[in-house]
Amino acid sequence: MQLSFYILLVVSFIGLNSIEIKQLEVGDKAPLFVGVNQIDETISLEALLEEGPVVMTFYRGKWCPFCNKYLAELDENYPKMKELGANLIAISPELPKHIQQTANKMEHPYSIISGGTSIMQQYGVDFQLDKKTKTKYKLFGINVAKRNGMDDYTLPVPATYVIDKKGVIVYKHFDENYKVRAEVKDILNALEALQH
Repeated sequence: MQLSFYILLVVSFIGLNSIEIKQLEVGDKAPLFVGVNQIDETISLEALLEEGPVVMTFYRGKWCPFCNKYLAELDENYPKMKELGANLIAISPELPKHIQQTANKMEHPYSIISGGTSIMQQYGVDFQLDKKTKTKYKLFGINVAKRNGMDDYTLPVPATYVIDKKGVIVYKHFDENYKVRAEVKDILNALEALQH
């Protein structure tokens, strides 16, 4: 009985590793994309990179207090990023009406791209909520599928990247623990390093 449990456990880990998406690393080319922001503008990463470096973060949704707190921190430091020649964008799987509500609270508006599931896939940050978490969220009145306008429960790991003008990732923060976010000082340090 015990032996069959361990065999099942090993097979489970093998299965998980075989479908794991390769993460983008510092030094990799950032995948280019086009999306629509909160004021219905088309946003192209390629066009933004022509202006300067880009700080890009993945945002789970308006329902996530950790995400809202982090976006507020980025918003507060956005003028410093602009001084360093950078644009800031957030990518969310949520429908436009939800990201508009989020954007309305920002003091220094930057682009939040809605319906960013394909972008999440390009960057390897997308995952499906497990059944237990779905049930827990529903108890709190959070229906991720409905908010995202999808039948699935896809969310992003709240990763953050700094991409230089050549489209190369020069800073990455990726932590599956949604409570752990990139430090703003590290983002600013990465942008300052690009000035030299």
